[in-house]
Amino acid sequence: MEPNPMEVAHDFSPFIRVYEDGRVERLHGTEIMPPSIDHEAGVKNGNVLVVVIPYRKAPEHPLPIAYDDACDAVKWVASHVNGDGPETWINQHADFEKMFLVGDSAGANITHNVGIRFGLDEGLLGVKIAGMVLVHPFFGKSDDQRSKLLEFLFPTLEGTSDPRINPVGAGVDLRKLGFLSKILVCVAGADQKYKDRGVSYYEAVKTVGGVELWRLWRLKERTMGFICLTPTVIELRD
Repeated sequence: MEPNPMEVAHDFSPFIRVYEDGRVERLHGTEIMPPSIDHEAGVKNGNVLVVVIPYRKAPEHPLPIAYDDACDAVKWVASHVNGDGPETWINQHADFEKMFLVGDSAGANITHNVGIRFGLDEGLLGVKIAGMVLVHPFFGKSDDQRSKLLEFLFPTLEGTSDPRINPVGAGVDLRKLGFLSKILVCVAGADQKYKDRGVSYYEAVKTVGGVELWRLWRLKERTMGFICLTPTVIELRD
């Protein structure tokens, strides 16, 4: 019997729907904002070179493949360190003594895991990863409830204590992040599901030696992911 292309096989609204023929409908969209001046927020471009990583997304490409893609992308950027890489702009303008890894939500989870990998045995010759910025990091729910969506996207996940999702659980050695000099963690003040894990992460990495600054910013009266929906001026609280 042929699959019905209009029949929903898995409904994970408001995030994704998967149809019987394998088609995936993303309910939030995947728009990318070009570099520009945001007149409403008053944000201007700075003296920063940004490389956006279009990692393969689940469920078409189940996790943890996104971790591998992100690591490969960082290595690709590092291949320009001697000024002879494939991208002229990076060769001419990148400062390889001040590389930062930055991610939002699931991207912040990827950022942490990439940092752990490069803190193990995947160091970058001639490149200094100076720090990380984790915005509304997704480290699972604080109540450790199982997530059917997460299990669907990440079929090899070893429960809610898996260190790739819960970096403050047993078996995680955050000292592997000690090669970083700065970490900024941002959590949403009104988020009741994921904020606590982000705060716990901050408290845990704060004890790692050899760093210049570890900082936590709580975004007042904001929910997780609001910056993608209402990118306006925000009020911060340490």
